Amino acid sequence: MMSSLFLYFVSYLVFQQIQFVFGGGGGWNNGSFRIKLIHRDSIESPLYPGNLTLEERFSRLHQQAKAHEMQMVWAKEAAADAKTQKRRLQTNTTIGTDQIQAQVLFNGYYYLASVGIGTFDNQLGYMPYWLMIDTGSNLIWTQCEDCDPCFEQDEPFYPFKTSKTFTHIRCGDYPGCGPPDDCGTYYGTEVCTFYEGYVDGQVTKGPLAKDRFTLQSSLPEQKTEAVTDLVFGCGMAQENFYFENVEINQIAGIIGLGLGPRSLVRQLGERVQNRFSHCLQPWYHGKVPSTDLVFGSDAVFHDGQQVFTLPLINHPLYYYLKLEDISIFGEKLRQTFPPEASSFDIRQDGSGGCLIDIGSPFTSIQSPIFEHVLFPMAAYFSRYELYDKNPDFYYCFKKKPEGNLPFPSMTLHFANGVDFEIGPNELIMDLNEYFCIAIRPQLDPTAPTITIGNSWQANYRFVYDLNANTVSFAKENCDHFGQ
Repeated sequence: MMSSLFLYFVSYLVFQQIQFVFGGGGGWNNGSFRIKLIHRDSIESPLYPGNLTLEERFSRLHQQAKAHEMQMVWAKEAAADAKTQKRRLQTNTTIGTDQIQAQVLFNGYYYLASVGIGTFDNQLGYMPYWLMIDTGSNLIWTQCEDCDPCFEQDEPFYPFKTSKTFTHIRCGDYPGCGPPDDCGTYYGTEVCTFYEGYVDGQVTKGPLAKDRFTLQSSLPEQKTEAVTDLVFGCGMAQENFYFENVEINQIAGIIGLGLGPRSLVRQLGERVQNRFSHCLQPWYHGKVPSTDLVFGSDAVFHDGQQVFTLPLINHPLYYYLKLEDISIFGEKLRQTFPPEASSFDIRQDGSGGCLIDIGSPFTSIQSPIFEHVLFPMAAYFSRYELYDKNPDFYYCFKKKPEGNLPFPSMTLHFANGVDFEIGPNELIMDLNEYFCIAIRPQLDPTAPTITIGNSWQANYRFVYDLNANTVSFAKENCDHFGQ
């Protein structure tokens, strides 16, 4: 059942269902817009599962974190050796019975965006679809008519032949598309093609194309904004995509929000000044958090905030930072690390480094640094009885009826003397009868040394400026997101 952790639809999708919200009626005119992110477990979500206990909610998040980490490692390896990975996928596109069962078990972790594609003479003027949101991939794609094989979906496969704004991309007319590996013949024309594979053998392929995408607003006036000539994949063959036992599948494809040139973020580009920001609400106290993902000129800090800025380390897929040390109880820990694990830098083979990621719920740290980070906290809580009924975290402790010690905080020390504090409510997961140190061990030696998950980013505003290649942050009460 370990393969259940690697399933694509569980794996590295960003943690919210989204609607596109354009502020102030300006849309592209003022170079900004907002995406309202709604967690699938929120009562606002059409996927609302009903009331969940804290244990159920955190267990679901933990399984998502495992799968997300595996998919990101796999995607990084695939990017490093794309041709080898493509050949491997072409000869290994089957999925075992245990994987299908696990897909049913864990398929609750996908998130959706409502978008319109194309230009038609129907009442809407476009074809409406639900697409999944993926922070780690770099392509937008949907199933198209004439696909074979396909997975079942509620809406008709995209009728690209009758869209007034659909155009194929001829071979050689798009960066990164050239013969023979990235071209193919569809409907008598040699065009650019795509081939996307995922860790458990899911595959989609077909021609690359351009079309008009209409982004839906949740504002009362139901404003929409259109993006013309958006590059996307017209999926003509989808294999091994399985869904949980639902009467009607509404998923039609993927929106990639990674750093590659075909992702939504990169294609919006200078139209939104290559910048975006978020302010994540905390998970504790049973909340199901929401936030705004803000693009463009509105992706700024408020007056009076103390802002810290860090350079991003160049990477084709993800956001890496220069971490220098970690301290707990005022003591820096790096001096206690063994020599072979004394650096947080990215290694020559691409492993290691400090990754900041909103797609992973929890923070993970590679061994043996993981043990050295947890040891001071385990010693601090040594008078508590271990709670061994939670399989998701390494250290959990039973609460004492007579009262408990205050939870500690942690500080991450970055380059240029910049410190980032993780508060007690983010460092410790406080449940009804017990509490856990909310750090996961990362056992894959090819993974980042530390992945800063979204729970540690709560109550901070982050602004990513891809033109300046920086990320800035400041403390903020994110319960009032979007304000």
